[in-house]
Amino acid sequence: MLKRLPFSLLVLGMLLSAGPVAAVSISEAIEYDIFKRGDSISIWLNLAQFLSSKRVDQMKEGIDLAFEYRLILSRPRHLWGAEQIAKTRGLIKVAYQIVTESYSISTEQLGRENSRHFVSLARLHQFLSDSVVVKLADCQELDPQRRYTLEIKVTCISLTDFNLAADSEPSEKSGSPIKYLFRQFLRLTDFGREEYIEESGPFSLSEIDSED
Repeated sequence: MLKRLPFSLLVLGMLLSAGPVAAVSISEAIEYDIFKRGDSISIWLNLAQFLSSKRVDQMKEGIDLAFEYRLILSRPRHLWGAEQIAKTRGLIKVAYQIVTESYSISTEQLGRENSRHFVSLARLHQFLSDSVVVKLADCQELDPQRRYTLEIKVTCISLTDFNLAADSEPSEKSGSPIKYLFRQFLRLTDFGREEYIEESGPFSLSEIDSED
């Protein structure tokens, strides 16, 4: 006698039968700058370059967009590898408001969350192009005689309610079993995620300009 599988397992089976979809890693250069702001090293990121017409159309269809960035400052070693000095990450969610035909973003970093609204796509584009500045390290913690490298990883994520990185969600099993299985499927296949990676050449603190 055949046993009937739980509905949640049937859903998982149907999802997996669709076949894995590998994450898309794109070689497009990330626009960024490294500068001194006060007594710290900060990084400017141009996230507007990833706001393609396709992603805008998806938002208007109800699929939110998220930009996840990860910054790693390392010190090259003479023999092999590199020593990680500082790192940080952040997440910016973008959504389209159908009723007002406007856009909203929410940013979360170091446990603080802020929301902003934009009346037009042009205003949103401007914010993402010139206002994403992230503090990475204090200058006093760095050796001015050494050289450093910066690694930047930006991931564009669709279906943000289910498809965020693992450390972005406090509870893996929150919500219904179906949502949990669907989230695991998306993570397994990297569906809806496109990654952009950039690494700087070696630089010293004396080569970094200060903010005007």
